Amino acid sequence: MPFEQLYFQFKHIIFILLNKYRIKYNREEYTQLLTIKMWELTQNYLPHHTYSLGQFLYNRLNYYLIDLFRSQNQKTNILYLTEQIDEQTNNTDITNNHLMYQHFLQQLTEKERQWLILKLSGYKQSELACMLNCSISTVKNYRKKVQKKYYKFYSPK
Repeated sequence: MPFEQLYFQFKHIIFILLNKYRIKYNREEYTQLLTIKMWELTQNYLPHHTYSLGQFLYNRLNYYLIDLFRSQNQKTNILYLTEQIDEQTNNTDITNNHLMYQHFLQQLTEKERQWLILKLSGYKQSELACMLNCSISTVKNYRKKVQKKYYKFYSPK
């Protein structure tokens, strides 16, 4: 079946999801992204799935939208971390910030450094646990230790 027909049959799913998450800002952008993803999903759908095409599209588009929110949140967190460093050092000199960041990284253990780099890259806890070959509770401990060292390192003296 051509995508145009599938789109007209299932486009309501996109608008249900946009309303579910109360998306008002950048609504057109999300609509376009979800439409593109819908096209990709219809290309990969196998009719022998236990889900009907409508259920399949709803579930996959819902998870895709959640992943979009998470990736935007990660970008926001990275920007917030950079802003915090700038505020606390009262120095916008990029070279100085980079040197301070390098010095901060030296305060961390190898695993904590790996965790920080991967976390800033946007990986989730379960992915971090797999990549670092440890449990999720160990990943949480890395986060706590890095946070503690961060606040100690960047707090005004």
